Amino acid sequence: SDPKAVAKAEQTLQGKVKIGLLSNASRDVLHTIFDSTQRALFDTAITSYHVGMTKPDPRIYQLICDRLGVEPTECIMVDDQARHLEAAGHLGMNTVLYTSLERATDEIRGLLR
Repeated sequence: SDPKAVAKAEQTLQGKVKIGLLSNASRDVLHTIFDSTQRALFDTAITSYHVGMTKPDPRIYQLICDRLGVEPTECIMVDDQARHLEAAGHLGMNTVLYTSLERATDEIRGLLR
């Protein structure tokens, strides 16, 4: 929900890759966190509120892959919690631990090369 991160992703990734949002939100909050322009950035968005699963349940990672039409090995999962990334990694996803916008951006660029 970092507006700077959303803007950065929009500038560098939109139109080049599919972008999904996977959130453990327990309420329908995406419309309050992101404005309509920011929500349009995502090809799909999944919240625990809507699907009854939370990260690190492997089924929620597979669900977002299915909705995006990609294999887990084609994904980069960015999260600020290592346990969520560990579960994603077990499915074959590339992972980036979010500690800062600059670092995450650099790591994502490295993985996209």
